[in-house]
Amino acid sequence: MKAPKIPKRNYWISARPNAYGFGHDWDLVVKAGKKKQVFMLGQDAKVVSRALGMRMDDAVDYYSKKAGSKDWEKVAPFIADDVVRANLGLEAGEPIMPAHIKALLKGQPWEMAVE
Repeated sequence: MKAPKIPKRNYWISARPNAYGFGHDWDLVVKAGKKKQVFMLGQDAKVVSRALGMRMDDAVDYYSKKAGSKDWEKVAPFIADDVVRANLGLEAGEPIMPAHIKALLKGQPWEMAVE
């Protein structure tokens, strides 16, 4: 049986400095065709602990090892994959397919926020 073709990634993580100046506010940006949705995730430690289920130190080690680098541009796609899978209830490593992205696009910008 032939494995399904996995589409190119059309979602990414954005992390910008927050108003306090010592952390970041994270968003998940999802795009399909002309439709684009930005989901507000929350601040650094909250996203890592509540959305990804890790301590910040563990997440840095895990994702930098997975990406083979500590460079944000290389690490961010792996974080985006795991945030999408967590929000859709997918298993680790399960392919993210176009139907999954369409399901995400039906959500509201605040639905993924962690508190």
